[in-house]
Amino acid sequence: MFRQAVEQLGQVALYNHLRKAADGIIKTQLKAKPEKAIDVKIEEFQNKKYIRIDEKDDPVYIDKYFTYRPSEAFEWQAVQVQVQVTTDLIRVQALHEDTAKWLKIQLKPKRAVYALEDHAKHDLVLVPATCSVQYVLDEKKVPDTNVVRLGSKKICGREVWFYLRSQFSCKEACAKPSNYDSKKDFVAPYWLIQELQPEADAAKINMERFSVPAVTGPFPIPCIRNLKVVKTGQQFVMAKLKKRPMKDDTAGSEPKKRK
Repeated sequence: MFRQAVEQLGQVALYNHLRKAADGIIKTQLKAKPEKAIDVKIEEFQNKKYIRIDEKDDPVYIDKYFTYRPSEAFEWQAVQVQVQVTTDLIRVQALHEDTAKWLKIQLKPKRAVYALEDHAKHDLVLVPATCSVQYVLDEKKVPDTNVVRLGSKKICGREVWFYLRSQFSCKEACAKPSNYDSKKDFVAPYWLIQELQPEADAAKINMERFSVPAVTGPFPIPCIRNLKVVKTGQQFVMAKLKKRPMKDDTAGSEPKKRK
């Protein structure tokens, strides 16, 4: 019997080709060692006297599943840092959400932020609010403009650099300043503060960088505050960094929410 022949060969029959010979015989080649062939009459095959048995792949298993868990994956861990940083941003921004009502934002002829009332030293805090927390594997690929560097962290043995990127589009806002879609877009004054060279314009600089300690994420949140008294109508200006540091060494205590 055909099934018995298969069992004797110790291997499942693999039907690669079925062809009708001139003498009415169908040949089925069995993959076995040594290779053998069994001749089957076409009538017996059509009457299903012999059953076709296809070769099945051997089961494939994942060994040591714990190495494939989401928590072990690079992307999962990187996204976790992004979420933690965003959570810290939301917390700090909530403390200073009312800052906007004391500011006047100019888009043209240059981007600038002015005071609508007097502010005592360290009275005003601006947060780099954004939904764009990004990372790169090469520090050189961090953009030079419209970003705030957070720092680096090792993930799965690789050094990863995280930074905040501004979402504000001055071009779009200028195109429709009175009809800016506040439900879709938002303006964080932090990104509009003018930067000047400290050597030449030291007298004009009235804002300083400092960091608010993190609660959930690995990096403190870089913010800016007025380093001296600011009068009504005065423009907010901060010193331009020659080379932005990956880690802010001006970390201070978290400012209290203004009443």
